[in-house]
Amino acid sequence: MLVFWGLTVGAFLAWLLAVTGVYEAGPWIHVLLVISIAFAVTGLLFRPIGRR
Repeated sequence: MLVFWGLTVGAFLAWLLAVTGVYEAGPWIHVLLVISIAFAVTGLLFRPIGRR
């Protein structure tokens, strides 16, 4: 589960830095936002019910 959240935070931060202009990125950078959302949703859906 930690891997999911690590990838989610990493992808979101990379997207945020690119959008704010901190570093230069290509037009593909918005794919990172989609990846971030996908990992977050996947992590929430597959979390064991007893741990909610």
